Amino acid sequence: MLWSMLDGDTAARRSAAVAAVAGTEGSQALAALRGLDRSVVHGVLAAAFKHADADGSGTLERSEVETILRGLVDDGGDGSVTIPPKAVTAMMSALDVDGDGVVKYAEMVDFFCDVLLHVERQAAVGASLEA
Repeated sequence: MLWSMLDGDTAARRSAAVAAVAGTEGSQALAALRGLDRSVVHGVLAAAFKHADADGSGTLERSEVETILRGLVDDGGDGSVTIPPKAVTAMMSALDVDGDGVVKYAEMVDFFCDVLLHVERQAAVGASLEA
C-alpha cells in the first residue's frame, strides 16, 4: 500500500512499527529473503501466516499478532516475554490497514515488504557511510 494514501497519523504509526520491527532480530530472517524469487518469498510468508493463524480463520487476531511479536523479541525462545498492550495495539494498527480488527494475508505481506525495504535502506546507507 502506498503510504501517501494513508492519513498522516496512520502513516506515522506504520512507519514507527516498520522501524521497530526492522530493529529486531526477526528482521534478519526477512533480510535473508532478499534476492530470492518472488514466489519463494510469498511461499515463506504464506507459511509464516498459516503458522501464526492458530485458529485457522484465515486472518490474524490480536492474540495471534501478540504471539508473533513475542517471537520477534524472545531471545530465550521460551515464550515468557510479556509484550505491553500498547505495543500490540500499535502493531495491530500498523498491520490492519482497513481497520476491520484482523490482519489479512495481503496486509501482512505489505507490512513485511515495507520492513524488508527499511532494512535494505539501512544497509545501503551504512555501506555508503563506510565507503
